[in-house]
Amino acid sequence: MILITFATQTVALKRILLVLLTLLCCKYSYAQQQIRGTVADAETSQPLPFATIKHEGSSEGIITDINGRFSFTPNRDIKRITVSYIGYKPAIVAINQRDTIFLEPLSTTFNEVIIRPPYDKIKRIVNRAIDSKSQHNPDQYDWYSCHIYYKMKVDMLPAQVTDSQEANLKRFSDASHLILSETYSKRYYKRPQKTQDIVLASRFSGLKKSLFTSLVTDVLPFHVYGSYITLNEVDYLHPIAPGWQSRYEFDIVDELTSGNDTIYILKYKQKKGKSFNALRGTVYINTNGYAISHMIAYNADTASRQLKMEQIYQHTGGKWFPKELNYELWFKKFPDPNVGMTMNGHSIIDSVSFIEDKSFKFDKAHSLKLDKRIDERTADEWETMRFDSLNEKEKNTYKVIDSIAKENNLEGLINVTAKAATGRIPVGPVDIELKRLLAYNTYEGTRLGLGLYTNEKVSKYYSVGGWFGYGFKDKVMKYGGSARVFPTGVREHWIEAAYQKTYQNTGNINIHPELDRNGLRNWLLARVDEIHELSGTLHGRLGYWETELQTRRQLLTPRYDYVFNGENNNGVSYTHREAAINLRYAYAEKRTPLFDTYLPLESKYPILYLRLSGGNITSGLYNTNYTKALASATFRVRINRLGHEHFRVYAGIVQTMDNKSLPRSFLMAGNGFRIDSRIQLDAWGGFLTLLPFTYFSDKFVSLHYKHDFDRSFYEHKYSKPYLSLAHNMLYGSLNKENLLANTGITSPTNGYHESGIMLNQLLRFEYLNIAYINLNAGVYYHWAPTFDFGKHGRFVVGVSANL
Repeated sequence: MILITFATQTVALKRILLVLLTLLCCKYSYAQQQIRGTVADAETSQPLPFATIKHEGSSEGIITDINGRFSFTPNRDIKRITVSYIGYKPAIVAINQRDTIFLEPLSTTFNEVIIRPPYDKIKRIVNRAIDSKSQHNPDQYDWYSCHIYYKMKVDMLPAQVTDSQEANLKRFSDASHLILSETYSKRYYKRPQKTQDIVLASRFSGLKKSLFTSLVTDVLPFHVYGSYITLNEVDYLHPIAPGWQSRYEFDIVDELTSGNDTIYILKYKQKKGKSFNALRGTVYINTNGYAISHMIAYNADTASRQLKMEQIYQHTGGKWFPKELNYELWFKKFPDPNVGMTMNGHSIIDSVSFIEDKSFKFDKAHSLKLDKRIDERTADEWETMRFDSLNEKEKNTYKVIDSIAKENNLEGLINVTAKAATGRIPVGPVDIELKRLLAYNTYEGTRLGLGLYTNEKVSKYYSVGGWFGYGFKDKVMKYGGSARVFPTGVREHWIEAAYQKTYQNTGNINIHPELDRNGLRNWLLARVDEIHELSGTLHGRLGYWETELQTRRQLLTPRYDYVFNGENNNGVSYTHREAAINLRYAYAEKRTPLFDTYLPLESKYPILYLRLSGGNITSGLYNTNYTKALASATFRVRINRLGHEHFRVYAGIVQTMDNKSLPRSFLMAGNGFRIDSRIQLDAWGGFLTLLPFTYFSDKFVSLHYKHDFDRSFYEHKYSKPYLSLAHNMLYGSLNKENLLANTGITSPTNGYHESGIMLNQLLRFEYLNIAYINLNAGVYYHWAPTFDFGKHGRFVVGVSANL
């Protein structure tokens, strides 16, 4: 009986185990049923990023990736999926019809939406997303590092061409892209603002050497968690930002359940009657932290170009972080009205870490660095960096374009074009300095000249050269020469010896070339000092500091009617010896490498300048020693819903060691930009109602302020005006010795104030179908005790350019 019972139990146990194993096998077999495919436009076959894939009869589902692809394993048996995308007819397809799912475009407008919930729901979702932005902003993370692979392609976009031209273009476009480039880099970030991009590999069709870098962040922001989204150097107001109710309209077009989270899909556009730099598109808000998980944005520009941006974020390590960035830029009539151009960039981010690497050292002076082997990576190395292998068209692009470039010396042409950004044009082993070719000013009239300097083809460790210029009004030749050594081979560290015979405005306030506006000052050259100068300079960068040590010896002769009543002075020229230190500090400034040097791009913080000098002045029996300090700060900030604020402050003091007076040439002239003409040119950083030599000071401080509103009054093909308000003020003084010794000069002891109002982009015209040339106009007025616009007011015009 016991044996029977045991046997019976054994059989029962086997049956139970068999049933469990069968169920497990069935479940395992079902779990392996993976559904994958691509969602695409039925007319163009282009993939549709961020389309929604829902399980039949539920809100549960997923979102396609940036290339329209999807792959998931359902947790229950389903026969069909519902596929939808904004602007397309939704489709219900069987899971066995899933290779490529084509959706038919709708001819609907923005107002024809799938779901229109109450406004309160939209308000709640958007406001919660706004409140959570700082929590998900990568700039607020203590640390992150990642790898970025970026691929950029340029193709032709035929517009109106003949049949034979179209056939030729199609054959070329089918076989090759016009341009193809790839970049692989590492990014490191440490709060508050330390960023380091190290480009490990770069390849650009037609070029053997990386003359410049191509990063996706040159066109797109790394993330969309700020108040503005900068696309192709244009700032657009973010739809998910405070004040959205007065700028943007939203509609909910879908909701998707993913695990315990809900994804709200909202479509947005600018409100009717509102004119500003706006976007339109779709934003996906995930209830996991109310984070932006996906975003599609188009610029609202109706001109002959358009930019589309797509970004997707991943939740990794408990944080939201960018995963893929994509853009497509259309130039419909560039480079030729009949043949346009499209540029596409795709970037994939991986190896994300939020654990700080204590051994990593940031190079503050070079936020973007190039690896020594950037141009030497092998094919096998590139394969490990790419996320997808190159297709045949991409491989063919490198072969075709490299061959065409070699045959037509394309690299040399690009070298010339890119180097023009530094103010020089290479011609064989020498560079032509552009600013020396042609100039005009009141004193010299038209000035023609030439400047030639050896370039890196001779040596990357030194450059020698010289210049000359001839004024047709003063009929005097000016000239100079220099020898500059670059000890490290990088052209941001140098030692220079130079000589020049030239003119300068008397009382010049020279702090740094970025502030001196040499072009405008040269035009305003009227009351001049002739100088014969021998100088030596040591220049370098360390972190955020730019440092320059300089010594010079001058023979200075005023070339205007002037008598200096200084003690024991019986000369007409001054021998001037000076030693100086120049400092520039730009915290967290981004700089980009170009031709063995680095060009500044931007800084979110004030840039500080300081020049400290001391020297000796002699003329006949007159002899004195002096000290001088000049300082400046410039700051540009954008404030949400208000616009751009511009600030610039100058201050200076000069004094002799023995309380002697100083000649006028060594005092500081008011920074007046007014010209003797009915039309005053607009210029930032000076006084537009003040003549250049109205005031002189031995102590002064000035403030220049301008506010650019971000709203336009209206938008038209030839006009998109927005308002700017400005106010400038100057205070200065002269001690008794300087006032008595320099007859006829005055100082703004009671202050000088002027205010301005400008209408920018009053007229605008497309240039080469790629940029706008704008005409700006307005008025400035000097606030005097008695109102007299004819005497104190100025009509002002200016020309600007923007994308």
